[in-house]
Amino acid sequence: DQAIVLSSQQGDAISPLSTSIGENFGQQFQDEIGSTGIPHMYISGNTVWQDFYPNESAAESNINSIISMEPNVGVAVQATIDADNGVINITAAAKFFAATSGAHSISILILEDDVIADQQHSSSGTVADMPHESIIRASADDANINGVSIGTSFTEDQIIQKEFAIELNAGWNTDHLRVI
Repeated sequence: DQAIVLSSQQGDAISPLSTSIGENFGQQFQDEIGSTGIPHMYISGNTVWQDFYPNESAAESNINSIISMEPNVGVAVQATIDADNGVINITAAAKFFAATSGAHSISILILEDDVIADQQHSSSGTVADMPHESIIRASADDANINGVSIGTSFTEDQIIQKEFAIELNAGWNTDHLRVI
């Protein structure tokens, strides 16, 4: 029910290496939240978005508040790379700890760490060969930043499982990929 999101940045040296989700997610997210500043951090708790950049103490306080909440649903993901067929096979599951209703979605993102690219800095100009972490490379649904619907009515202890296959891109370093 809660998420902590760091927005992705568009127009930098990483974006051309990405699939459409890497290039478009940042702007879609910023538009939905109604913000133009990058980088930004947002916290969602009970469908209320709060913007905490650049106030770190407010962000830390709200992150700790979210962490202390009792979860209504837990999620897990398992992935394997099938290099022969050029896909990442993903199994995602959500377990509901209490009966609930209302639209629920799950987002599956492929992230790559240790991507080396130039970084534009407001006062230093271009900094060459900066390492970047958690670069969004793909998602289960590039057209919808809210993820894939898993239903609207759930019973206590119900488990929903979904299977996904995401195409590998030749430019990704498979040793540095992870699925969230």
